[in-house]
Amino acid sequence: MLLNDQLNGAEVAWRLVAAAIFLTLASVVFFHMMRGANSRTWLQLLVIWSVGFWIIRGGGILFDSQRTLGFKTVHTLLMFGTFALAAISVSGKRN
Repeated sequence: MLLNDQLNGAEVAWRLVAAAIFLTLASVVFFHMMRGANSRTWLQLLVIWSVGFWIIRGGGILFDSQRTLGFKTVHTLLMFGTFALAAISVSGKRN
């Protein structure tokens, strides 16, 4: 992504911000879980962010005529994998 000549500064920046949000939320959830603290609220925020991101981004990728079938396939699998993990995580044991 950082070396992609087809992306301008704003396109790289929003991708970095999205990745930072994912990593921050996941880190907070992990930190709370390791301490044995209640991570439910942070987990819900991570799930909401993840599902919302993939609905918007995944839809954009699927309807983008410039994307290859392979690119669409990989990102669709990532999207549905995220949906499955989100469903599993919020339906599990409550703290």
